[in-house]
Amino acid sequence: MSISPLLSGNVARNCHPVGCQAYVQQQVDYINSLPKLQTIKNVLIIGGSSGFGLASRVALTQSCHSNSLSVSMERGPSEKGMGSAGWYNNVFAKQQAEALGLRSDNIIADAFSLETMQSTVDYFKANYAGKIDLVIYSLASGKRIDGEQTWFSCLKTAEQTMHGYSLNLETDSLTPDQVGPASQDELEATAKVMGGEPWLQWIEVLANADLLNSGCKTLAFSYIGPELTAPIYRDGSIGFAKQNLHLHAGLINTKFRDLSIQAMPCVAKALVTKASVFIPVMSPYIAALYDVMKHKELHEETIQQAYRLLSEHLFPKSGEAQLDDEGCLRIDDWELREDVQAQVNKQLDGLSPENFKQRLDYQGYKQSFLQLNGFGFEHIDYSSELDSQWLAQLRP
Repeated sequence: MSISPLLSGNVARNCHPVGCQAYVQQQVDYINSLPKLQTIKNVLIIGGSSGFGLASRVALTQSCHSNSLSVSMERGPSEKGMGSAGWYNNVFAKQQAEALGLRSDNIIADAFSLETMQSTVDYFKANYAGKIDLVIYSLASGKRIDGEQTWFSCLKTAEQTMHGYSLNLETDSLTPDQVGPASQDELEATAKVMGGEPWLQWIEVLANADLLNSGCKTLAFSYIGPELTAPIYRDGSIGFAKQNLHLHAGLINTKFRDLSIQAMPCVAKALVTKASVFIPVMSPYIAALYDVMKHKELHEETIQQAYRLLSEHLFPKSGEAQLDDEGCLRIDDWELREDVQAQVNKQLDGLSPENFKQRLDYQGYKQSFLQLNGFGFEHIDYSSELDSQWLAQLRP
């Protein structure tokens, strides 16, 4: 069986296991090309199967020699298909860590569920020595179920309709798009899914089980962005949820002051992730940003961001986490440089379906997306048959 990418708009309907292995290996190779960082013994990553969660896990295991436990909801291979890319990312991240003699495990379950939180506590107590030094919260989901209540997130503005363009990866085109305003109920539901309440719940469960070391750090990934993207992001439904996330960082710090727990939002740069490609009218900005930052030799993918987060911001040589006035870790600093934003605005001015491939790094944007799902690696022959015996031996 050979596999080619199957796209529906900006959704990948399949993945390539060998390509997912290459994707993880690419991140491992990058980290191993850089100086090792201080040892962080035990880390819990809530949402460690893709994006910033996966990159953080790779950086921590390879550079900080960390034991890692990841919780994520992913699909394994079945008669219905190959499963999700995140399932394979879990497999290969675990293999890479175990090759170093580290403890590395994956819990495949709904990370919003209180039952999952408790089973994670039980698993950690049974299989890990010591307590947790770092908790990373990196969930990206369209819905959250809590008992009989289900909330769905939305990607909308908060007030006026926004008009613009979006990239279509299936048709390789730039198409007109518009985003209408969210209702108050939609804003509140989005905050329930993408805000900080589940983050706080995780810390409460872990603290009540006496699993957090004194001085344990915890971070959750966020985004702010420039004025250009403010209507759809900072001032939109996602921004409403991120404000809630930042609020809960303060609640965690206050509630667990006796344990010296330090909770911090980590504001990252705009990147191609399985979550960001769904945001309407955001894709041209990201593709322009890729072009500008590559030309200025400032471009970072998630793994570069993860290493810089650890080495310069979270665990710098000075010892103290480097926070802004709002208590946030800021690894979006290069994106927001005045010269970068000025050039991005220039390239987006007059953007059209006829000239977008000249003004944006469309090929780089699409390649990053394909690689999230194991495609787009030049050294892989995608016409080759997959080894069914090798596939059958994979375990997350």
